[in-house]
Amino acid sequence: MAEAHPRVVSINMCTDQLVLALADPDQILALSVYARDPMLSFGAAAAANYPSLSGVAEEVLVLQPDLVLSGRYTRQTTRGFLKAKGVALAEFDIARSIADATAQIRRAGELLGQPARADAAVAAIDAAVARAKARQHARLSVLPLQRRGWVAGGAPSPPTCSMCSGSPMPAPRSPLPAASCRWRRSSPIVRTRCC
Repeated sequence: MAEAHPRVVSINMCTDQLVLALADPDQILALSVYARDPMLSFGAAAAANYPSLSGVAEEVLVLQPDLVLSGRYTRQTTRGFLKAKGVALAEFDIARSIADATAQIRRAGELLGQPARADAAVAAIDAAVARAKARQHARLSVLPLQRRGWVAGGAPSPPTCSMCSGSPMPAPRSPLPAASCRWRRSSPIVRTRCC
């Protein structure tokens, strides 16, 4: 008989995305308060099918999860409280490169008992990188938009994506919110979102 997959709670927006992508629906007990926000979460529509936490550690205890996924920068008091209560807590750092992201996908897949699903997700990323490299001759300009439409200079992940696609990053300028920029359909700009 196969071992049951762990029942999981995510208390971080980025780990929400991992859980939504890799876990079976019956594994997911709850997601972070940000999971349903379409401005922040790629999986906002899917997250609507699951309970949303308010951010209080005690509500995690009530759910009695087998595993809690958290970001390394999720509130330290929350993480410390859960650890003190003996909750299995897996912390994830910020992914600063494609290699970091794929390593985190594989790690989450192992923790959730879904390694095949994680391997498929990594293969899809590898295929997208290969397609981007094959199109290097197109030389598109890339404007990486982060959460809530901000454009930040010097962020590590977008330049990594830009380098693999062969697309030049715009020269650093003063940081402006996207609201002050105008989107032109005719511009060859690739819009990216970062977690």
